[in-house]
Amino acid sequence: MSQIQLEFFLKRGVVDFDSIEEAVTKRAVESALSLVKLRNYEEAVAALPPISFEWSWSNGDGDPDELFEDVVDFELFLDPINSVVKVGEENGKLLLSINVIFTVEIREDIEKDAVQEWLDENSMDYAGYISGGWSYLSDDGSGVKVI
Repeated sequence: MSQIQLEFFLKRGVVDFDSIEEAVTKRAVESALSLVKLRNYEEAVAALPPISFEWSWSNGDGDPDELFEDVVDFELFLDPINSVVKVGEENGKLLLSINVIFTVEIREDIEKDAVQEWLDENSMDYAGYISGGWSYLSDDGSGVKVI
């Protein structure tokens, strides 16, 4: 059994403010957006509530047991070690671009190229979801790649 690192990314996700149910999350998103408008990007990221990354193997098309060991769905919270969060603004809405790095176990003798090919062929860009208590109005796509 070997380990491999994957990177999941979300490009330019427009936060759906109206989908936020928690008042504290709404205030945090409003604060982050205000800071973005002032071009205080680092402070805006710091103002966001905890953001989590969820990975569900069943959201893809293939059988992950072909290549991967321990195919259990998981959730992790983003931090500066496992992710990069960038903020912006579009038409008065908070815009997020996020990259998350995580490790999975693959079966012995599986090549990185075979893993990437399997991820692409089995729509695994739909296996990940990033949120801090909101959904997105739109995005410029998501994906997953071997790093």
